[in-house]
Amino acid sequence: MSYIHFKSVYNVNYDKITFDGVSLTLSQLKKLISEKSKFVKQLDFDLEISNADTGEGKSDEFFFIEFSF
Repeated sequence: MSYIHFKSVYNVNYDKITFDGVSLTLSQLKKLISEKSKFVKQLDFDLEISNADTGEGKSDEFFFIEFSF
């Protein structure tokens, strides 16, 4: 089981998404965040992820997020 911490502009604190596997696409992550946050208009938001160490950001919905342990 893997997890990602995320924060939206509406929240002060981070929330956590858990999922099976070691990778997912940005569009899959967007769907999980939408379900977790109970957004009224699901998937009607922009999502960008960034590397906390380098600051490099990605917003391509087909970008694969892979985790190493």
